[in-house]
Amino acid sequence: MVKAAKQGGNEALATQGFTPVVSDTGGGNLTTQQDHDSQASIIKILEEKLPGINILAEEKAAKNVTGNDLIIDPIDGSVNFARGGRDWSSTIAYTENNKVVIGVIWQPRTRTLAVGIRHTLLNLYEGEQAIDIKKPTSPFQLSSSVIQFPVSGGDFSDEVFDQVITPLAKNVRFTRNIFCNTGSILELMMGLTDAFIGYGAIWDFAAGILFTEMAGGVACDFWGKPIDMTQIKPQRVILARSQEILDALLPFTSKWPTAEELRQNN
Repeated sequence: MVKAAKQGGNEALATQGFTPVVSDTGGGNLTTQQDHDSQASIIKILEEKLPGINILAEEKAAKNVTGNDLIIDPIDGSVNFARGGRDWSSTIAYTENNKVVIGVIWQPRTRTLAVGIRHTLLNLYEGEQAIDIKKPTSPFQLSSSVIQFPVSGGDFSDEVFDQVITPLAKNVRFTRNIFCNTGSILELMMGLTDAFIGYGAIWDFAAGILFTEMAGGVACDFWGKPIDMTQIKPQRVILARSQEILDALLPFTSKWPTAEELRQNN
């Protein structure tokens, strides 16, 4: 998985700056030709080692969740990639019985690598240098916390944002939106942020769920329920560095309308 993620990411790095955009749906969502090319390279390596394994990939049309899946995002942060930025990654996760058991994130521009195997190891590197995975200080003070919240898409409407996030903003400090879910996860592991509040499909967060839990944190939806690994469609998620941090955030995020409530309101 590490070899595959590095292959796909390094191929993308070699073409960054002259890769055409093949789809732009607005709201900060686009796909480049290199997304497809990197994904093909990643899948080729994985299928050689694991023939017959079910693969869920962002740019792959057929997506059938079996519970024992390889989950791939060839370029997470395609907007940053297309603009020549550094905050994009190749990421792969593996699930057994709908639980993430292996995760890899490779950020080629910074040569940052995160690798996790549940109950076995969790490593973070920048180049050849091992990086400590930071634990939150205790007691936790919400007023001194740093939260990352990437605002994009219709799900984060102005009305709901004002009702939920504006009150939270009076109690916490929001950091920059880097438009890369895996980049946010790496910052969480480094202790640069205390929680990531986001919205995305399972390939956006699968590895991050594993890393967060192995580092002593909590991954759940906006209402404190487990993230549904059987769903392809986007979900609202919180990755928090501790249960204490999550408990401080849930009174705000739980006020967000559920998908059913949004459908009824519309």
